[in-house]
Amino acid sequence: MEFSAEGQRVFILTSLIALENELIGEEEFITRMYVLSGKIERIEQGEPHDFDDPDGEEAPCGGSRAGDDLLQFTLNSGPMAKWFFRPGDADPLPSAPHGHLNNKSLPKLDPYTGGVWAKKKLVGQESRQNIAALWNDNGFRLMALKTIGHALQNSPLARGLIAKRTSNPYKLPRKRKP
Repeated sequence: MEFSAEGQRVFILTSLIALENELIGEEEFITRMYVLSGKIERIEQGEPHDFDDPDGEEAPCGGSRAGDDLLQFTLNSGPMAKWFFRPGDADPLPSAPHGHLNNKSLPKLDPYTGGVWAKKKLVGQESRQNIAALWNDNGFRLMALKTIGHALQNSPLARGLIAKRTSNPYKLPRKRKP
């Protein structure tokens, strides 16, 4: 199944809305993303698959492969453009997803609370307005869902942390006025 770029955006956004409003479940959302990625035929034939990393490669820090705009996410402008988010990040601390300041390993941003962490110490706080702007961005929301799915599939630590935070890991913070 082939979609135009605009068709892909509409498909993703309507799927996100359906998931957030509990009209579809997690499995249906993931199936829709598989269909969009064109992998559904290979999966139905029983081939091994990894939705988050089709080539089995780990993206280098700050890197991305051509054609995969969700290996790394940043806002294009504004005060949150300094934070880099990587959906396949193996480390689920302080949250999944989390941002890296200027693409360095530390400090990290917890986008749910706005807390800025260096190791296990809270060293700062992003404003509520900045965090709202982040969660209002549809691209960020898609990246967050991808990150959560990757973390749940690949990290027992992440599964435990996410289970403590929420009973529905795919329910994202609602959009707010910045």
